[in-house]
Amino acid sequence: MNGGNRKEYEPSPDFSERRSSERHITTFRLVEVECNDDAGLGRCLNISDDGAAIHTVIPLSLGDKIKIAFSPSVSVKGRVVWMDEEKCGVQFSHSIVSEHILKTTSDEMRSPKGRSSRLKTYIPTKAYYEGKLIKTVILDISLMGIKLAHSGELQVGQKIKILVCDNLEKEGIIRWSHDGFAGIQLVSPFDVDDLGSVKKLGSQRCNDDPL
Repeated sequence: MNGGNRKEYEPSPDFSERRSSERHITTFRLVEVECNDDAGLGRCLNISDDGAAIHTVIPLSLGDKIKIAFSPSVSVKGRVVWMDEEKCGVQFSHSIVSEHILKTTSDEMRSPKGRSSRLKTYIPTKAYYEGKLIKTVILDISLMGIKLAHSGELQVGQKIKILVCDNLEKEGIIRWSHDGFAGIQLVSPFDVDDLGSVKKLGSQRCNDDPL
């Protein structure tokens, strides 16, 4: 799961004077969801100072503790209070200033140093490059990129096709490669639901055909 330097959002001291918990803001913001030892990308459908509606494919139950990351560095904790198919309502553990958190995390993502959410994985799989089939491991994954572990054969600029799981292949270009790791920029992005659950993605392994 993503951890790193991400911090849980905390309201400023004058929070109680500025909050307006009844106001809901429709966002459809891409977020990272963590719950039940799983993680994946989802959508924040709307948000208030006390809670949010989330679309996620991670299996949930009422009362589950959940973490929602609005950027790689800022997340909010809460619990599931209602469910409707792949939508759920989350009551935050403490109130936030929703307008502030949306603005600051948007600014962070648009900054020159901003980066998209990356999901930590360990998915043994296969890849094709220059007519060769190799074994590799997906170590992290985002909408537009994949980090692979390999045995040193991959070089910058090569085209590659990665068998992410059964019925899901992605093509890309190797942008960097050193010390047995490589970064792949994808030709076309994943759908959000493709990365909705790391557990589900890892369970759909490619068939173990002999190399």
